Amino acid sequence: MNSNAQGFRIASRSFRSASFSAGPSESEAARKAHVDASSATRASWRRRVPAAAAAALMAFSFSTMAPTSAAAEETDASYSDATTCAGSYEIASSMYGQISWVPSARQRFLAAVGAQKFWTQAAALCPAAVFPEATAKSALAAKTARDLADEVGLADMLPTYVDDLSPLLAAVREACGYQSDLAFSADGSDASPSSSSSTASQSSNGICSADSRDVTGLTASEFGGLAVAEDRVTYVATALYARTQNTAWQQVSAQHRSLSSNFAAMAKAMNGTDPRAGVYDSQAVRTLGDTTTDPITGAELPTTVVLAYDAAVEELSAFGTQSDDNTATGADGTLTLTGSDLSQSIGDANTDPAAGFDTPWARRRAVSEYIANSLLTAFENGEPADEHYLLG
Repeated sequence: MNSNAQGFRIASRSFRSASFSAGPSESEAARKAHVDASSATRASWRRRVPAAAAAALMAFSFSTMAPTSAAAEETDASYSDATTCAGSYEIASSMYGQISWVPSARQRFLAAVGAQKFWTQAAALCPAAVFPEATAKSALAAKTARDLADEVGLADMLPTYVDDLSPLLAAVREACGYQSDLAFSADGSDASPSSSSSTASQSSNGICSADSRDVTGLTASEFGGLAVAEDRVTYVATALYARTQNTAWQQVSAQHRSLSSNFAAMAKAMNGTDPRAGVYDSQAVRTLGDTTTDPITGAELPTTVVLAYDAAVEELSAFGTQSDDNTATGADGTLTLTGSDLSQSIGDANTDPAAGFDTPWARRRAVSEYIANSLLTAFENGEPADEHYLLG
């Protein structure tokens, strides 16, 4: 297996600055492209936000002054109207902006709740270049909502995130037409990168290819990026367990190994490639213990928190530089989002994982929610909830 030092801060202390990079030499261009895309598309989408989305935004703004039950109903109604990429992005941006200027704690809370939900909707419906921004801002909005919930007495309105991707992976396998007995390893023991067995082999009626996002919700490259991030955590946790015999590390290793194996199995089924290295920066791991100094804050944090945070940031990078039919890269590296289908409605199609994983949009949103949940947990355990560190 090949050693790979790229990745966690605990290994290189440089991952975050290249979090949206296709490779170390392209980090600045990729990060600039992401920032340019975010600002440019906000400006252009404001000019062509659908009428339904504009009405939904107005409804939500008025709901911040309504009784709690009415506010909840208005929030749900406005959310159901966001059936386009452009509409979801516009409403999410506006609600996210309201957090910083509306006058009361209650209004900030309601804006944060709305932003949390609409950003994951945008992650599901928009081109891949939007996914990191949408997911990160959903987590940041969720942190604000949780910080304010008790103060305003509206904790029962807090949305929840997907925290278990097992149903998603089963739904993806079924959508691709893989055999029901194609059992992806529960613990990953038979799906290591060096294994000669083919736990990810495609069934005779499998229909998914490397770019089948319209079926699976994710591309093979995105599944592969998720697999590598989870594999890196697996490697660190396994090494720490071997050295410390702390059973907590064994549990962390098993949890992330299962996810890594399943993500890799899908990537391999779709494009024939398992991207995991299996071994990463072993020298850095030798210096780790149960806690580590966070390089951003200087605080001593549990290593599990730092690992989870960096894994989530790395998972975002699996989406941030993907090519897409609705993206165009200029000679200067500037990324522009284009295409008429940014305003194309998906109608009544389900986008909520809580209602099932029956559509590619619900599946993609589930992954966004899962990563956002990891970020939120890290925020609540000492990592900085700061947009600058996540998005540059």
